[in-house]
Order: sequence, then structure tokens, then C-alpha cells
Amino acid sequence: MAHLLIIDFEATCHEAKQEAPRHFSSEIIEIGAVLLEVETLKIKETYQRFVKPTRFPQLSPFCMQLTSITQAWG
Repeated sequence: MAHLLIIDFEATCHEAKQEAPRHFSSEIIEIGAVLLEVETLKIKETYQRFVKPTRFPQLSPFCMQLTSITQAWG
């Protein structure tokens, strides 16, 4: 039976370039994946992990509102 692996990434962001720190580059902050059975469209497995950014660890208010990811890293 055929399967599809669907992967989604969330990354750090700012609403406008001028709001970002100098030399800002986005970093992955969440990885999600779903293994989908093609014939039945049933989800076989899921995966989700948060990733703490290292270059720019402070999330912008815009990023937190957009992604629903908070600054609490546990």
C-alpha cells in the first residue's frame, strides 16, 4: 500500500524586515509530519517537535501570534 509523508516546518519570522534584528535569518522552530495511507486517506502516524532557535532565540510577537508557538521552551 502506498503512503505519503507530509512534512511541515514553522520558522522564526518578523512582520516587516525593518523589525528584524540586523543579519536576521529564519530558523526552524517546529517540525510536524503525517504519514498518510494514499488509498484510504487514513493517517497512519504523526510526528511533532519544537526546536529551540539558537541564533535568534527570542520569538517576535508577530511570530508567536502567527504560529501559536510561545516562548516557553520547557
